[in-house]
Amino acid sequence: MSRWFIALVCVSVAAGCGGDPESSETPSPPELSALPPSENPVARTTIEGLVLKMHDNSPTQGARRNPVFTVEAAFLTTGADGTYTAEGGIHARAEREGEDPVLFKAEEGSIDVNNQKADLRGDVELRAGNILMKLADVSWDNKTGTARSERELTFGDGSADLSADAMEINTVNKTYALRNPSGRIRLMQQGDSL
Repeated sequence: MSRWFIALVCVSVAAGCGGDPESSETPSPPELSALPPSENPVARTTIEGLVLKMHDNSPTQGARRNPVFTVEAAFLTTGADGTYTAEGGIHARAEREGEDPVLFKAEEGSIDVNNQKADLRGDVELRAGNILMKLADVSWDNKTGTARSERELTFGDGSADLSADAMEINTVNKTYALRNPSGRIRLMQQGDSL
């Protein structure tokens, strides 16, 4: 299993710095272990204007490692367990060697770095090659190259304009499955002959 590391590029860190500037005494910080997880600054930190890049850590014999999953978010909250919650607009890019990148746009989502998965919600757009899907939500598994949604969606690729109740695509083996699809598929273009 590949190890992952994360490079964080932060525009600013949104953290409360409390305290009275006129006070000469510096209060002792509470013990972190005594704080509930929701108040523990080590367990949760919100970062504003973040680009999160995840790299495959497998040996490359000196070759440059390109990110395999990149997430840009207006606000990203870190969790102690390798998860991140993104809000305020997300742009994500999943790349696998030898494949076209998969591009995502959403309002919010969660990213699990350890398991290489992302769940995106709210006006989601997914682009894979010439395919454009508009969905309410999508789950992405970067290890398998699989995107899934169990909610209504629209699907277009230049020759088809479809809607469906659910979908699963796999970018590795190039399979696309739609549940209860309806719409138009263009089999021939004007001027084509049989």
